Amino acid sequence: MSKIDCNLIRDLLPLYIDDVVSDETKIIIERHLLECDDCNTELTLLRKDCTVPLDIDTSSFKKVKKNLKLKKIYIALICISLTAIFCIMGFFFWRNNIGVPLSKLEHDARESQSIDSSYDVISA
Repeated sequence: MSKIDCNLIRDLLPLYIDDVVSDETKIIIERHLLECDDCNTELTLLRKDCTVPLDIDTSSFKKVKKNLKLKKIYIALICISLTAIFCIMGFFFWRNNIGVPLSKLEHDARESQSIDSSYDVISA
């Protein structure tokens, strides 16, 4: 087999292992593997299990996780503080008499309508 064929077969080997090649391509690859030791070696290497080393440095991920956790806490504290401030302001605004108090209603009506205080109010 020529070197071009080997390169082509090596490109197709991962697909062959995953069994996603057509039947015709599978036959061509298997015929080539019967004749070529280099491609056979490549196939056995590809079929081996990959192991990931356990000594990966994860300190940077831990720092990012810690920073995100702190940001969430800060945002929660700010939201709680703003909610408390708005509730307190709303309470004081609600407790403050909005508009004219009932006790001053007659006085305010006389003032706004320029009604003399000598006139009597008759209630029905």
